[in-house]
Amino acid sequence: MASLSLDRSVKIWDVEAETAKFSLNHSDAITTFSWNGLGTLLVTTSADKKIRIWDPRQEKEASCTAGHGSARASRAVWLGRHDYIAATGYSKYNERQLGLWDLRNLEGDTPMTALGSESGVTFPYWDDATNMIYVAGRGYVVHPALCHLFARGYMFANLCLLLQSV
Repeated sequence: MASLSLDRSVKIWDVEAETAKFSLNHSDAITTFSWNGLGTLLVTTSADKKIRIWDPRQEKEASCTAGHGSARASRAVWLGRHDYIAATGYSKYNERQLGLWDLRNLEGDTPMTALGSESGVTFPYWDDATNMIYVAGRGYVVHPALCHLFARGYMFANLCLLLQSV
């Protein structure tokens, strides 16, 4: 089990002993974390505009890459057992974005799609049953966004309408 802490760390817990086993330390405030589908790796985003992949078994950072262009809150979700991470955040021009990071090529181009310039934070959610990313947040009732579907190992992009909470 993991939890975020105000001391800029993610605490990894021993549930049976009811104690924190160790901490994964960051240089800035952490805004989100998500486990991969197997529970073996963890992704975090923080105010330093980085996306970090952690291997809790090794108690260290496995890799790090650039995230969104703004230090405003970003949210990430691991796409189940796929080697992709989706994250919502803001560009350096304060435009909301949805990005998709391929873990096999973190230094490659990151596909980004604009979600508008409203001020509300958006949250990505992954649905294993449909292989679809849902984005929710405050603002418009219906908002166009890019959904990434996975089929037979290939990624396809389709324009779809995402319902957002009001």
